Amino acid sequence: MIDSPAPTHNSSDQSDVDKYAARWEALLGQITSRLDQALGKAIEHTGLSTSQCRALLFLLDHDRSTMSALSSSLAISLSAATGIVDRLIKKKLVERSRDETDRRVVRVRLSSAGREVAGTARAVMHQYTVTALHALNGQEQDRLMKLMETIAQQIGAVLPESRQIGSEPNQ
Repeated sequence: MIDSPAPTHNSSDQSDVDKYAARWEALLGQITSRLDQALGKAIEHTGLSTSQCRALLFLLDHDRSTMSALSSSLAISLSAATGIVDRLIKKKLVERSRDETDRRVVRVRLSSAGREVAGTARAVMHQYTVTALHALNGQEQDRLMKLMETIAQQIGAVLPESRQIGSEPNQ
């Protein structure tokens, strides 16, 4: 169980926060689901699953990532991440190697073909995000980003360091 800061609001305020939290969770689920659907359609021709594509996207931003960082970012077990990486290796989209300084550490990196697929997927995701943000004016976009950054910081503050993505050295 995650330790969270004790609320400093009265019960009426807490009830409102609970309602907003439920709405936030539902909306975040809808956004994620819709982006996954768009991603699935964009990569349909590649024969990749959405999970495999998410792994490629993570590796695009975290070159030579450890397997544990990859599994953490995808919120899956290390053995499930290994299965995804095995399938990506067969498709020649990633390469796996041992860390040069600590042979116990397994690192994964994109091949040039994997970088191309991930770049295409990133462009598709970006276009959907741009389209969605066009519904807001510049001031609303700025406010949305600031609010999302605040929420991300608050969630990050209550996560144990070992569960934070990118908390490992050399990410």
